[in-house]
Amino acid sequence: MDPLRIKIDLFCNGINVDENISIESMKSILPTRVYRNKRASLSNGKCFKLNINGYHTVANLAVRESFAQSSPYKYIEEDGKGFIVGNGIKIEAEPVPPPYWADFELPNGQKLINIMQQHSTSILGTALSNYCSYKLQGKGCKFCALDSGDNYVLKKPEEIKEVIRILNDKGILGTEITEININSGVIGNEEKSADSYIDTIKAVKEICSLPVYAQLCPVEKETIMKLKEAGLDSVSFNIEIYDEKIRKEICPGKGEIPLSKYLTALSQASEIFGKEQTSSWLIVGLEPPESTIAGIEAIAKAQAIPHLTVFRPLSGTELENRKPPDTDDVIKVYKELPKILNKYGLNPQRTNSGCSKCNGCSATLESLVF
Repeated sequence: MDPLRIKIDLFCNGINVDENISIESMKSILPTRVYRNKRASLSNGKCFKLNINGYHTVANLAVRESFAQSSPYKYIEEDGKGFIVGNGIKIEAEPVPPPYWADFELPNGQKLINIMQQHSTSILGTALSNYCSYKLQGKGCKFCALDSGDNYVLKKPEEIKEVIRILNDKGILGTEITEININSGVIGNEEKSADSYIDTIKAVKEICSLPVYAQLCPVEKETIMKLKEAGLDSVSFNIEIYDEKIRKEICPGKGEIPLSKYLTALSQASEIFGKEQTSSWLIVGLEPPESTIAGIEAIAKAQAIPHLTVFRPLSGTELENRKPPDTDDVIKVYKELPKILNKYGLNPQRTNSGCSKCNGCSATLESLVF
């Protein structure tokens, strides 16, 4: 069994899950239950610890989206153990359970999980806002599932700091939680968004010294330095789609930001944070493979890590009826990744925190090994 192909095929197809599954940790993925293993606003998914013929990895897989209902893969139980079967394979798949601290409460009675969530197996994540200024202007990214409804929320640094304090006091930070990830929709504009990040990072670092990773729009060099001074350890400015025409069509708001600004910010951040502490997401499947490969080259040339994730059509988005990419096309892109990383002397395994280190929504590390 080829772990690279299997993981990518699971990303492209998602999995079917029987609603009568009895394993307690699976309850969070059923349509009538809380669904908290969220991959930022690019995807909802459930994290599984996979054992592929002795190779262990974590994968965030689609289970609720409509395309997953026709997946050739199915999650089953046998003797109290979970497996994913289909396409001629059967692999162990242990669903990552919701954290036991999810129902802990702040002094005001608010549950911790409403402020911060567990990503993958040991990451504490939060989105600073449940809205995006581009979406409010009718210019939102068409693949993005961020939706505030009528209730716009901007989390306060004090709220996040209190969650960190509670988890730290209970000995969870540094043991069960090893890093903190922050993302957000655009709040006002790129520079104003960065101010919210800076205030939050400072608040977090007053309590703990865990690595902090942030994803945000490209900002000026002075702001990048302020993020570093606030205590940020790793940063990502996500290009997502490299083809300019397709990018402007799918991301009408973010598409107004020139690619040159992203690449300049990545290069500057690489100097400030270190090259393996700077990255940029590319979504495989929204443009021709050759365009994504060109994007990998451009990002790596800027001395940043290209982080590849597979397009997932999400319910409620403008692209919900678009087909996921073909597995072979995705593999074609991933096969070029290690060559380009090696060319520019980059190793994602040296990053201190963030998506490149986690690898739960990507097959980057598998592409380096297989």
